[in-house]
Amino acid sequence: MNVKSTIDVSSEAIDRRERHSGPHLGAVATVYVVLFLAGLSFVTAFATNPSFPSPNASATSIVTYFQTYPEQVRISAFLSIGSLLVLGVFAASMASRFRFLGARSAWVDIMLFAGLITAFDQNLSHLCEWALTWPGITQSSPTTLVIYYLLYGSGGPGFAVPMGLFVGSISLIGARMKLLPAWIVWSGFVIALLGELSWLNLLFPTLGRLPLTIPLTRFPSFAWVIVVGFILPKTRAVSRT
Repeated sequence: MNVKSTIDVSSEAIDRRERHSGPHLGAVATVYVVLFLAGLSFVTAFATNPSFPSPNASATSIVTYFQTYPEQVRISAFLSIGSLLVLGVFAASMASRFRFLGARSAWVDIMLFAGLITAFDQNLSHLCEWALTWPGITQSSPTTLVIYYLLYGSGGPGFAVPMGLFVGSISLIGARMKLLPAWIVWSGFVIALLGELSWLNLLFPTLGRLPLTIPLTRFPSFAWVIVVGFILPKTRAVSRT
């Protein structure tokens, strides 16, 4: 074999890439966000007036809302539960992608745990939402309020805290392995911090409210997971033996 052939073979060995077998992370993240926002749209002020009640609303306002808009709430729950199945797929696929790229850290397992807990808690929240649409449930104010506050706890702080851990774990792995740009990593750490601060909302009503920590975790994380899904490498270099 001449020198040129040797160089060509060596280049082929270095340049050969192996592609990860699994769903496209960017597409999965996009489906998750679109389904969730579609569900949310049915309980905003555009579809119901007023919009979905906040936890500091009066008991009468909360009960009246679910008595007045059961159909919109049911559709919202239907679409949102579908989105969280997709979030579980995203979390599992992300863990598989990191392992494929060579991650051996326990943070991969922590990230998978956090992603699945996020999906589970939010799923519980929307099942509570669905339960409130059944005839007769909202005729009992105490029953309605119990289900509503479980809905809020699991879908508010119960979503934001594990989502913060999920985003933070991805950022940490991406930084250590140099798989993600610095601006993605640092924005992920900010989202993670806000998510963990949302834990303090569970001390209500004994603590002053921190309501913005939940939406500031939820909505930036939507854009963040889509971007990460599209830019995380899909292939790795392999040598031919």
